[in-house]
Amino acid sequence: MLAAMNDSSKTHSELLEEIFLLREKIGELERENAQSRRTVEVLRESEIKYRSVLENIEEGYYEVDLAGNFTFFNDSLCRIWEYPKEELMGMNYRQYVDEESADKFYQSFHQVFKTGKPVREFYWQIKRKDGATKHLEASVSLHRDSQGTPTGFHGIMRDVTERKQMEETLRHNEERYREMIETIQDGYFEVDLTGTYTFVNDVICRHMRYSREELLDGQPPVPGQDQCQESVSGLCECL
Repeated sequence: MLAAMNDSSKTHSELLEEIFLLREKIGELERENAQSRRTVEVLRESEIKYRSVLENIEEGYYEVDLAGNFTFFNDSLCRIWEYPKEELMGMNYRQYVDEESADKFYQSFHQVFKTGKPVREFYWQIKRKDGATKHLEASVSLHRDSQGTPTGFHGIMRDVTERKQMEETLRHNEERYREMIETIQDGYFEVDLTGTYTFVNDVICRHMRYSREELLDGQPPVPGQDQCQESVSGLCECL
């Protein structure tokens, strides 16, 4: 256009028209730049709010690249893992898990990468800096760039170590309870509200001359089962 303006063969009107068009183009570019700057400001404000929310949730939020290296995380994740931010940044998942957990990690993330569908819940173990084990519940989703190309993963992690320890304690206590029941000299059984056996010890099996499987399968019926069911029915009516 500038070359055209220098053309002496152009009439005065034509040059004015080209100047007008040039000014229009300059104005359009300025408006686009202003809009771009505003867009950047909005995105920056959104990111600040987004980061603020992440820093105030109890759950650990993480982002990793396709190789499994940490690229971003919140302070809660540092507290859960008990690693300083400087050490955790860039760390690969194989550095803090055993072989079994590494396989679980890979399988879950590989599934998300292949299908594009998030995994809402999976469990694995990590090693804290002091060598102790922690149990984590995690979610994972695929992260894509503006072109739709996968660039990594993100999700939430929760520390469920205390819950796992309680479950293990309950399981251990139940095993001890069952062992005790099996060693007493008296017959012991448990029934549900319909009067069906749910547990019997060996003494009951010997006394009734039925296998444990047969008794738990309802053969024969619990002695007085009809009366038991009537009592339960009457109790339900009273309630």
